[in-house]
Amino acid sequence: MTLTRIFTFAIADEAAQDFAVSTFNGFKETCKKDGAPYIVATHAAKVKVLKDTTGGAAWTVYASITFKSEDDANYFAHEDPANQEVKAKNKEMTAGFCVIQGSFTS
Repeated sequence: MTLTRIFTFAIADEAAQDFAVSTFNGFKETCKKDGAPYIVATHAAKVKVLKDTTGGAAWTVYASITFKSEDDANYFAHEDPANQEVKAKNKEMTAGFCVIQGSFTS
């Protein structure tokens, strides 16, 4: 069963939002494990919050990444060089973020 991680980001700068969206949408091709792509699917977009009862951050970017396994998801989070580089670049531009994980059945 696949595993999906869903990310929300609070990024105020429009150019930084565009960078985050294009980067996440490209991860399927740019992220490699043992020289081969390992991400099943990626989706990212700028978003508008319609309702947030938590009073959380001003979420502006949504992304989801689907992996074949939790091992692949953990590799992405902690070891993948492409993701580590993006995390370092986005650190200053992101006011907040949230990551959730689930395995969806059809």
